[in-house]
Amino acid sequence: MDELHHIVNDVIVRFAGDGGEGVITTGEFFGLALARSGLDIFKVTSLPAEIKGGPAMIQVRVGEEPPKSQGSFLDILVCFNNEVYHLNKADLKPNGVLIYDPDCEIDETNADATKIEIPLTEIAKKEAGGALSKNMVALGAIGGLLDIEAELFEPLVHARWGKKGEKVIGNNLAALRLGRDFAQNLKHLVPFRIQRHPHKGAQVIQLGGNDAIALGSIASGLSVFAGYPITPASTILEKLAVMLPSFGGKVMQVEDEIAALGCVLGASYAGYKAATSTSGPGVSLMVEEIGLASMAEIPCVIFDAQRGGPSTGLPTKEEQSDLNLAIYGGHGDSPRIVLAPANVRDCFDLTIEAFNLSEMCQMPTLFLTDFYLAQAAATTPEPDLSSYEIINRLRPTAEDLKDYKRFKLTESGVSPMAKPYDDATFYIATGLEHNEIGNPDISPAAHRKMSDKRHQKLQTAIDYAEKKGTFARQYGDPEADIAVITWGSTEGAMQEAIDLAARQDLSVAQLHLLLLNPLPDQTIFEFIKNRKRIIVAELNYTGQLAQRLRAALNIQVESFTKCTGQPFTPYELLKQIMFYHGWDTGQSEPVLSQIARVQKQRQAPVPAPGHEGQDAAMAGAVAVSRI
Repeated sequence: MDELHHIVNDVIVRFAGDGGEGVITTGEFFGLALARSGLDIFKVTSLPAEIKGGPAMIQVRVGEEPPKSQGSFLDILVCFNNEVYHLNKADLKPNGVLIYDPDCEIDETNADATKIEIPLTEIAKKEAGGALSKNMVALGAIGGLLDIEAELFEPLVHARWGKKGEKVIGNNLAALRLGRDFAQNLKHLVPFRIQRHPHKGAQVIQLGGNDAIALGSIASGLSVFAGYPITPASTILEKLAVMLPSFGGKVMQVEDEIAALGCVLGASYAGYKAATSTSGPGVSLMVEEIGLASMAEIPCVIFDAQRGGPSTGLPTKEEQSDLNLAIYGGHGDSPRIVLAPANVRDCFDLTIEAFNLSEMCQMPTLFLTDFYLAQAAATTPEPDLSSYEIINRLRPTAEDLKDYKRFKLTESGVSPMAKPYDDATFYIATGLEHNEIGNPDISPAAHRKMSDKRHQKLQTAIDYAEKKGTFARQYGDPEADIAVITWGSTEGAMQEAIDLAARQDLSVAQLHLLLLNPLPDQTIFEFIKNRKRIIVAELNYTGQLAQRLRAALNIQVESFTKCTGQPFTPYELLKQIMFYHGWDTGQSEPVLSQIARVQKQRQAPVPAPGHEGQDAAMAGAVAVSRI
């Protein structure tokens, strides 16, 4: 290999084009090929709201270690047309690589970038069956530029289009080859190659956020799932429709979100673990039934894939603005549990905990994922299912059934929940206030006792969370004067920002909350002790978690928010950390150059690719595609 070609182990590549041009497929193939060659990957997408057309992109970050976030600036930007070039050009590192179709009008924004013009559309039209194949021309080209073997891409073509016939497969394989051949004469322009090696240790799988939720639900013992399609939650319903029946479960696509949660509550009343998925507009429709689940003490899990709001809002953009709705939505005091995952692996692990808490506490549990996680995919070690605790609802004993009281007052607030007829009994479950038997009772004494009972279960949830110790995570310098509290998918970007700040001798501590209601107050109080400044970073306009911390715990926090439809990047969080430390963030060039540095870890021949992976079953739960 030429001595000018340095091996790197952390590269960010973005493919940008219009919806319908196959840009997402290009990035998926690129990421999966590198995952099969031994790298960890993290993929995020941005989609247009239109059914066809509109700007779309997929960003793939690859490295020797699992990436914590999508990153800040691009090493390589591949543009399919002029419009997407102008939308994405500012995100390319000053010394990055720009690959573009000739119709792109390149300007001074990328004056210092390595610019490689490849006639993607022309090659596809002339020699690969038409313009639809230009995404495979682009994939072949980047493979040629980075010395990625064609053998890693070709099986993906067969797997994706195998049912389309030999002509379609042939056109796409030809496009791959033509793109690679064209780029072979230009690869000397790219100053780096990507380090590759076989995975070590546990079997590695690639999971999407919504895929992980579906698999975690099955591993939890989900029996009934009812839903109505809505972006970005629809693929949870779609995945479960394919997989859950194989495990004896039932999946229903119903007429709307109200019907979906109604089916879930009916199934749960009948004794089955049940769940639904939706987004913010759907949760808005469900609030009355969430109150019913609180009053009737019916376990259920509601997956809310948040998106930009209010109203129809931004269906395909990122936001964390459903927190208030999840905690407070509905009239009266209706307790519920609220959880939020931070990454793709959390989408699996925390889904199991969502069912555990819902079943244990017999109350609705809302699970706040978001567009970023719903569309993301990452490599992760295959879960060891024997290590997960699965909790089912408390059932009555024979002694309990002699004088069965469904809403019996207990120290934990949790009463034995009979399965109608199977336990030789049934009970009344309505939205009316009731006595211990379940009969309507609107007396002052009954309302107070039952309100106490329902809210006591929040303490039961806290006790469980504190015992487990996995519902909050800390990062950074534990002695730092400046502390940051985060939730949802912001965790990874903040961790990277903290690492970058440490290189500037700026110390920060981070507390990331996965349990948002009830709040783990003792954990929070212990974390903020002796801090000089406490900042809450979140992706909504009003600072909803910051407001909650001030109101519920009387904590004085500062709010740092973003409301653009895009996730935080490590760089913008780093600039904010610099500001809190008193730096002049206008003088950020030294930090920018550090992030955008030319990576020269070592010079050595690129090793041969590792295993290509295989399809296999995830033992004890459900089949997943290993990389």
